[in-house]
Amino acid sequence: DLIALSGAIGIPPARCLADLLEREVTDPIIPIEVAADVMLANLVATHPNAQFRRGPIDDEHPEGMYPVAPGHIPVTLADVVTNFEDMAVRFGPTGDHPGFVLEARGVSVVEDQFAMATKVTANALPFKGIDLGNGDVASVNSVGSQIETVHDFSDPEWMTLTGLAPDPTVEFLSFGVTENDAFIPGGDSREPTPNGSSPGWELPPWQFERLILDMAKAAQAGATAHCNSYELGTGVVAFEGCIDETGWVSLETFNGAGSPPPPAYIWDLELELSQVRLHDGGIAEGDADAQAFIRDVSVGVSPEEMIEQTKTNVAANPEALREFASLLTNSTRGNADFYYVRGIDTLPAEQQGDWLFFVTEDDIAFDEQGDPVRAYDYPAPGFFRDAGLNTKVSSTDLVDRDTTHEKVRVAAGDVLFVGDDDGNVVQIEVLEKTKRSHLTLAITRVE
Repeated sequence: DLIALSGAIGIPPARCLADLLEREVTDPIIPIEVAADVMLANLVATHPNAQFRRGPIDDEHPEGMYPVAPGHIPVTLADVVTNFEDMAVRFGPTGDHPGFVLEARGVSVVEDQFAMATKVTANALPFKGIDLGNGDVASVNSVGSQIETVHDFSDPEWMTLTGLAPDPTVEFLSFGVTENDAFIPGGDSREPTPNGSSPGWELPPWQFERLILDMAKAAQAGATAHCNSYELGTGVVAFEGCIDETGWVSLETFNGAGSPPPPAYIWDLELELSQVRLHDGGIAEGDADAQAFIRDVSVGVSPEEMIEQTKTNVAANPEALREFASLLTNSTRGNADFYYVRGIDTLPAEQQGDWLFFVTEDDIAFDEQGDPVRAYDYPAPGFFRDAGLNTKVSSTDLVDRDTTHEKVRVAAGDVLFVGDDDGNVVQIEVLEKTKRSHLTLAITRVE
């Protein structure tokens, strides 16, 4: 209606809209920075894989998941090392979300000579344990349990990364926006405030029509109330357009110049105009999904920034290097169900002595593909007083920096019961010690 009315009174169709928006005819209806902010909020930030990042486990984050800051996506050290090879998979379509990366090629963050090194001080000898399934001695990697103390973060060279690309870029990146299958009308009422009555506000935030509404409304923030009048060649006012401080537009004609569209918010007008223009050329409603691509995009982060941010993140959460450090030493052998730890004399008295630790999922070895070599199928982890595994005598109380393993301090004459991952119950009798840092056990299968 607005386009037809403009033609009827002899003014360019874009003139009236530009005047209402207080812009020039050649200016973007929606400023680029506004469009970028809304795309980040509506399309990128709503993707399931862009909402959280991993971090240290604490009382406020029991699962170690932290919300991602607005305008960012989570990036891991593994992403850097692999040159973001799975970007299109991780940030592509998932569930109802259309994704915001359709294709990414030629991501150059690290070079072939990339290397990462850390200085560590640790006891690399593994813990010795027992595989109850066959009674064999097994080993459990010990480096992971020392991860909180192996690095001297006061040394500026405690971690070094070399072989990062001097100007990280993405050679080709494509992204898309989907439209709704139906034409979405603008609203015709101020209510409900402050958006109005367009059904577009009920659409998923990433659809084209909803994006236009949010962009247009954001672009109108802070605009002033004003009116513009348009005259015929005779000097007679034929048409007047007014907008108030809330974005409500009223159009009025005089002297039979035509029928103006009913009052609406400016974003309602922009929504309908955008849909009309989107389907120029006869594109059917619902078939105008848009795809765009850009080439040679700078990642926007220098190698120096990557190095410092990586060091900062790891220093704040050294647990993140547990798997990495364990893979370097690769000392796990066999499938231990529990292992022996000697509480050294420098520990508090209640943590000294001989301890049996029951394995956790973190103690399971990994294969060459990075997958656990076995499932963690223990129905009752820990150590018990009875063969029915009803009365637990172990706990996860602090011993030598550890609060995750079920553990129990033992002495000669103690009798314990444990269940293995095959459903068997085994009796453990602690015998007299022959050496200070060795423990002798008698293992008997109960059932």
